[in-house]
Formats: sequence, C-alpha cells, structure tokens
Amino acid sequence: MTSDFNDFLPIIAAISSAVVVILGFQLAFDNFEDARLRLQRFRLLAAYEDTRTKKSTEKIRDFLTSGSSIEKVGNRIVTGKYQGTLQSWLSSSGDWENQKYSALIREKSLYALIGLAVGSLLLLINGKGSLPLALLLVILGFFLPDILLKNRIIKRKQLLADSLPDAIDMLQMCVSAGLAFPAALSRVAEMQNGPVAEEFARVTAEVQLGESRVDALRAMAERTQEPHISKFVSSMSQVDAFGIPISNVLLEQSKQMRLIRRERAREKGQKVPIKLLGPIMLCFLPCVIIIILGPAVISIVRAFS
Repeated sequence: MTSDFNDFLPIIAAISSAVVVILGFQLAFDNFEDARLRLQRFRLLAAYEDTRTKKSTEKIRDFLTSGSSIEKVGNRIVTGKYQGTLQSWLSSSGDWENQKYSALIREKSLYALIGLAVGSLLLLINGKGSLPLALLLVILGFFLPDILLKNRIIKRKQLLADSLPDAIDMLQMCVSAGLAFPAALSRVAEMQNGPVAEEFARVTAEVQLGESRVDALRAMAERTQEPHISKFVSSMSQVDAFGIPISNVLLEQSKQMRLIRRERAREKGQKVPIKLLGPIMLCFLPCVIIIILGPAVISIVRAFS
C-alpha cells in the first residue's frame, strides 16, 4: 500500500505545481485586465443586444460578469457567516470596494494551492510522515490573507487613535469659523491624510446621498470598531439629541483625546526597558561574559594542564 501511494506522489506533486502556476498567471492576468474588461463588457452587451436573442444576451452577461476560476473555487469555500466576517474586516481595514473582496478570495485560494503544492513535494520526499505538515501548509495558506488583514486593521486602529485629536481640533476650528458640521467634515477630509480623513470623507458622501448625520457617524463607529471613534460619535449624537453647542463639545473631545494619547505614549515609553531586557540578556550579556571570563578560563586550563 505504501509503495502504491509513493508511486502516485510524483503525479500529485506535478499536477499541484502545474495548477498553482496556471492559476498564478491567471490571477496576474485578471488584475491586469480588470480596467479593460469593465469597458468592454457594456460594449459587447450593447453590440449583441440587437443581433442576438434575450437568452444569448443573458449568457454573455453572465460570462462577462463572472469571476475567474480561482475566485469561483474560493467562493464555494467561503460562505455564510465567514463571508460576512471577511466583508466586515475589509470594511474595517479601509477597503470598501467589492473588488477588494474578490481579490481577497483569489489570494486565499492561490495561497492554499501553493501550500498544497509544497505539501505534495514534502510527501514526495518524506512519504506519509509529512501528511500532517502538508495539511497544515494548506490551512495556513488559506488563512494567511486573514492574518495579514487583521494586522492591517490593528495598524489602522492605531493610526485612527493617534490622528483623531488633530482632526477634531481642525474640525472645531472650522465650526468656530462658521462652517456647518458636514462642511467642516468635508474640509478636514480635504486638508488631512490618513484613515481619519478617509472616514470623514465617507461620512460626508453618505450625508450628501441623503443619509442622516447621526446614522452616518454611527456607521463609521461600527465600521472602524475603534473606542475613540465611538466616543466621538456618541458625543455628536448627544449634540443632536440635546441641542448642545457643537463647538464646546468638540473642544472637550479634543482635550480628552489628547490626554488619552499622552497617557498611551507614556505607557509605551515605560514598556521599552522591559522589551529591551530580552535582547540584552540573549545577545549582549553572553558576549560580555565571554570577553571577561574567556582569558581567565584559558589561563586556568593551561595552569592545570
């Protein structure tokens, strides 16, 4: 049985490697051709509308709007609650376009196939003993984009917390100068860069499309999942509910945010000596011991020999 399994390993490894190479080229081609295909889709549909029946036109539309093969494979795996979780993570990371979700599915499928190819090579070299490692590589390849996406979300939350006080300061100055709150949000989004400016720009666009200011701000808080943004949105909701002067609320919010940022920076500074202790003990201290005790040890060895 083992010999039969080993006979099929070269075939499995060759097929897996070929599939990974083909799908890799397909993924690169899909990304390169995205812009051109968007333009050609409507032209082809319009050209065929007059010459074909409705049934053939629907077939062309389905073919042109369908994703690549690697994306179809990923969509069969990513369904249900997990699909909603990925879309929520993409929204929290600042990628709001539907194309980003398709790109994420393609990456997950491609990395899983790469793990399958590497696992097949390990099975070819070591036999059945490498089967758990091969399965682990496939699972790791499939979930690696999720890990990278979560890392992007964490970094974005830190940037939101660090840049929010400056944005609220500018917002307060714009409101004090006589601008309405939506116009002040738009002005801050134009003057600043970073995730806070992106979120303010989206809130402004949603308000211009007819959504209420409170709902747009609450959607921003749910999207970012950042505590400081949630506090800011809660304060703005109280302004609309109780008629509090918005300039005073923004001034207080700015002071609190700056105090929290100062405390967070002090906390990080106090953690630095503890973080440096490990590298010093592992790298610096052994070298010092060797330099100090090395000549003495050599002299003792020579004396007793």
